[in-house]
Amino acid sequence: MEPLILQTGAGETEMTVVGSRVDLPNSFSVVVLYRNTRDEPLKGLSLRLPVPDDAQIIAAARGEKLPVPAGKREWQLPDLSPGALQRFEFTVQLLAAGNPTIELSVEIQGQGFQQPVKSDPVIIKVRQ
Repeated sequence: MEPLILQTGAGETEMTVVGSRVDLPNSFSVVVLYRNTRDEPLKGLSLRLPVPDDAQIIAAARGEKLPVPAGKREWQLPDLSPGALQRFEFTVQLLAAGNPTIELSVEIQGQGFQQPVKSDPVIIKVRQ
């Protein structure tokens, strides 16, 4: 049994890269909901955002001081008591995209996890 139930969603599904002349947003918000399915607290949690294939991104957590580095990101999450539901939100900017769509997934790792728990991808259409 997975230690977490993990879901993601994005505020936009059609984007453009930073500096494009297309009249679409070049950033989007991603909300991550995760819930502890175990009877004991989950500790040492971290959320990782890999860079999607053939894309360059900048990602910043809500309230995070800018500027942040481009590329993959990892954030430490608070411990999660049994049955608790938690929310994490971050914003992504597209610096470059080589495909008409990008797939954005997150993974959460924690103490005692055999492997990270991965989300289904959020599919973003890229207009150039």
